[in-house]
Amino acid sequence: MTLSPDGRWIATTEVDEAAGKQTIVLIAVEDGSRRKVMESSAPQWFNRFALTWTPDSSAVLARKILTASFDSGELWQVPIGGDAPRRLDVDVRGRLYAPGSIQLNRDGRQLAYVVGGSDQEVWVLENALSALNSKPLNTKPLNSKQR
Repeated sequence: MTLSPDGRWIATTEVDEAAGKQTIVLIAVEDGSRRKVMESSAPQWFNRFALTWTPDSSAVLARKILTASFDSGELWQVPIGGDAPRRLDVDVRGRLYAPGSIQLNRDGRQLAYVVGGSDQEVWVLENALSALNSKPLNTKPLNSKQR
């Protein structure tokens, strides 16, 4: 669960185990109303720890796991204004349950995220907001020399 920068929305996930579905839900802080913005069906699911907001609170970035073995994943930009969610060309494979596993800095210039299984790496996408709105994305691993 994560609060939007403008304080108006909470983004979280809900699971319907009987139907085999998981949904990203927005909850209005003001009145508690709920709105479903994106859904997945088993074996695909959203990493509930990997939701983050754009600085202007216009969209949520969500990590979607594609297989039960966690070996493939996608990053999605989910606008809150009603536009269709968009898959981004970013490699987000691997096991990851840590809160904050995807973070967009306050000015939106850098997106940091973790890829991999037991050999995890932190990757950084430079000029993230402009890159999120175009293709291809320029990602690079963050190694000890760049920290």
